[in-house]
Amino acid sequence: MFPHISFKWLKKRTFNCRNTREEFEATNNTVELHLHLTHCYKLKNGALQPINEELDRNATTLSFDRRKTVGDLRSTIYQMQEWWEGDMALTVAKCLPAGLHLYNNLTDDSVSLYSAGVHSNTDLFVWNGREVFGATVQAGAEWEPVLLTVVRPFLGEDVEPDEEHGPDCEKSEGAFENGVPGLKREAIGFAGGATLGEVREALGEPKESLLCQEHKGGKGMTQGPGEGGGGSGWRVFPPDDMQRTLKELSLKDGDSLLVLEPQSFDSSVFTRNGDVVTVTTPSDCRWLLVEFRPQSKGSDVETQEERKKAKVPATGSMLLSEVKQRALEELQLQEQLSGAQCCLRQVDCTGKLLPPVCEELSVRDAGVRLMTTLALCPGNSPKASQLFLHFTVGGPPSAGMEMDIIVEKTSPIKECLRMMLDAVGLDGTCWHLRRLDWCEEVGEPLMDEDMSLSDLKINNGETLVITEGLLPPKGFLKLSVWLCANLESMEVNFKSPTEGKRDKVGILEKGDVQLPGYSDDRAEFRSVGQVEISDEATVDDLKTQVMTLPALQDVCIPSTGFLRVWQLEGWRLTRILKGKLATLRKLKVGSGANLCVQHLLNEEDLGPKQLMLNVKMGIPGERWYYPAEELVWDASHDSSPLSLRTCLAAHYGLSPDSLLLAKHQPEKHTWEEISNWTQQVSKKKKKKKAESLLGAPFYLKDGDTIGIKNLLVDNNRDFVTAEDEQGQQRLREQAEHHKKGGQAAASDRA
Repeated sequence: MFPHISFKWLKKRTFNCRNTREEFEATNNTVELHLHLTHCYKLKNGALQPINEELDRNATTLSFDRRKTVGDLRSTIYQMQEWWEGDMALTVAKCLPAGLHLYNNLTDDSVSLYSAGVHSNTDLFVWNGREVFGATVQAGAEWEPVLLTVVRPFLGEDVEPDEEHGPDCEKSEGAFENGVPGLKREAIGFAGGATLGEVREALGEPKESLLCQEHKGGKGMTQGPGEGGGGSGWRVFPPDDMQRTLKELSLKDGDSLLVLEPQSFDSSVFTRNGDVVTVTTPSDCRWLLVEFRPQSKGSDVETQEERKKAKVPATGSMLLSEVKQRALEELQLQEQLSGAQCCLRQVDCTGKLLPPVCEELSVRDAGVRLMTTLALCPGNSPKASQLFLHFTVGGPPSAGMEMDIIVEKTSPIKECLRMMLDAVGLDGTCWHLRRLDWCEEVGEPLMDEDMSLSDLKINNGETLVITEGLLPPKGFLKLSVWLCANLESMEVNFKSPTEGKRDKVGILEKGDVQLPGYSDDRAEFRSVGQVEISDEATVDDLKTQVMTLPALQDVCIPSTGFLRVWQLEGWRLTRILKGKLATLRKLKVGSGANLCVQHLLNEEDLGPKQLMLNVKMGIPGERWYYPAEELVWDASHDSSPLSLRTCLAAHYGLSPDSLLLAKHQPEKHTWEEISNWTQQVSKKKKKKKAESLLGAPFYLKDGDTIGIKNLLVDNNRDFVTAEDEQGQQRLREQAEHHKKGGQAAASDRA
């Protein structure tokens, strides 16, 4: 008999353990979200700008459990914003130099925040999903705004001096005396999907105006005699480039765009030779403003006295070391900085410090423009053979948490990692380096630690992340394994397209998997871990190792034949890894690849040219299909349309001549009919070339959907469904919105 007092003690301990566990899991899964509300923003220059700067800095911060769903988050925000009326869209956003930009919408309320890719410090824009104050907002990476420095000629007497900003103001620091023409710089944002012609129109320039991009090196950069600061070269964009977008032209934040009207060449400052425009710097503009910043991070507690400024005479051929020495003399800092190292750093248009310049180079060779500001900061200056790098430990850098290091360009990754670990006081060998990707998130690891920084094309000022964990040894692959679950069943009750859907099921219950080509909002990928395996291992070895993952321990998988492995590309299922004895190297599976596993009810061993297709028979008299079925088609001997038609006829017990086939194009919501191709044979009786569905124009692959019409009972030869028409309408609306949005943004800028 169990003692009563012991039972009470055990019950109390269990209750305490449960509470401790819940508190731990809640703390471990709580993320900080930054909410940006639509009424605080306006669309300007291709990006969302805060109406009030104070509101921008005080974006609403919300602590939320990432295990909860998007619907739970939406309900919480509804409760926080009692005044909200109508629909509410949650869109992942990012603060870029040009402003706030939107990416993907969180549309499925049943998906957890973790599965939706929402992590701590994610920015979310809360709006109606259509417009902001009547302006259509373009979302996605292709519309990322670019902050360009627009350079224009102007007359000094036309510009009033700016006492508040002084020489730091981009619009006033180019003023000239005696009416001598000069250059005015202004930072303006543009949508990345806008064409160069639309940019010219937004700037209010006539069609005769020339747009020029800064010419890096070449004959336009040479300095003529008696030209003071020298000449800077610009390449004229050809007329064809007016129809190309800023993304297609590879223009990025900070790039300069020179705008010249035809009468600008009446001045001796601008000369054109072919497609190169040379801007000659007048003699009274040979100076650089040097500002002393005792704290390299630019803290706000610095007093105005600490930020001393001096205008230093300079030319394009002067060494930056000489500029620094003159600045120390002008600022009278020789004694204060005696024995201390200091460097010169450029300042961008937002006031952020850029990497230190190499003092062994001239002003021109270092890319420093005259009449701009350089910051004199504590720290060493890199040599011409060195790189200045930022680095952080564990994750993406946050404000003020980056550290800096100067390393040789020829240093191997292993040596660079060791120096960074020494700088932060970390021991051990269980660390590796990763780069930041284009959206400033931790990207792929630097696999070959013996390669040098220059060989990996790591640039000056780039950020590397020290990440815990060993890299797989050479010849080994580190692969991420996912499960894919349908969030919306693709098999609809065949009686009517409007009737109820089937219950949502996971891949582990029924083996359902999102078919390739279906939109991403129908699938949820759940990580089950990673495997480390040799590239000489076979597909069967890979399946065996995947089956040992803890997340799959409770799944009944009799053998590797009951497991199908897909390769993911862009979060779409693209191909099945086939052949038990085929090696991963032969299948060209690279390290870092994402794989998705599917639990099968029947054993499977596909050959290299056996395709797994999803076939759907049309319902006679209706614009809908019976539920899709998997069909394995052997195309190793014959990959012609007749072979596929014969295979399907045998599957359904019909005559091949009675079947009409089409391949579904999910991205376009259209169907491409697979006809009985005929080819005339010449009188010379040459051997007829067999047509292949594996090549153009169909390129059949694993997971493609094939629609079938039985012409004996169905006279409707149109494969398009009502759902396809809705998808086509959405595509047309999106294209129209893009067109109108670009025109509206251009008119606003004008």
